[in-house]
Amino acid sequence: MITDPSLVLHLPLWQLDGTSFMEKSAYGHLCTATGALWRPDGRLFDGNDYIALASNVTKGLPALTIIAWAKLSDKSASQSMVGDYNGPNDTSVVFGINDVAGTSTHKVMVDIKGEDSASSGDKNGDTTTLAYGSWYCYGMSWNQSTIPLFVNGLLDNTPAAYVDTQLESTVTLNTTIGAYQPAGGNFNILGTLGELWIFSRAYTPLEIQNIHLESKWRYR
Repeated sequence: MITDPSLVLHLPLWQLDGTSFMEKSAYGHLCTATGALWRPDGRLFDGNDYIALASNVTKGLPALTIIAWAKLSDKSASQSMVGDYNGPNDTSVVFGINDVAGTSTHKVMVDIKGEDSASSGDKNGDTTTLAYGSWYCYGMSWNQSTIPLFVNGLLDNTPAAYVDTQLESTVTLNTTIGAYQPAGGNFNILGTLGELWIFSRAYTPLEIQNIHLESKWRYR
């Protein structure tokens, strides 16, 4: 159990059944599922499903870490596990995978928007080529200066520079899980999302690795 006060969202989706439920951080944000069938290993998304939060948990944060366990299928498009995108200047984060066209593989990806900066643009993992249909622990962090990406607890890119004091604070949309917005279209995920954490500080590589090691027994 994580007791870090910087935890702003925790979704052990293998534990959370029903259409409406409260996530497990101290904030207890209300979540409403559209589709996203519950199963013992998480929620199964069919490419049109999503989970809508009643609030935005990332806007205005001074730093950010996202970690997610997912087993995704090939839909020949990028897929967003977390998002609040309503245009390039009305978003704080989109986190998911980028499809590598024609190869049945994908890369971990994030795009963030700071308060005083243009969007970072898609930042992709560049070390690990990932196969569809397998469980992976995806991660990212941002410490006001760089954006490292992680796969299975290991650094997966040369951290890209992105300098700002906080994430965009005037985002219109609430946070969506399994899509970059409720009307996410081709960016909804196809596959199973097992568990997801969001923190308001930048985790170190060791901290991210520890979450991977402590939770990987569930995802085999």
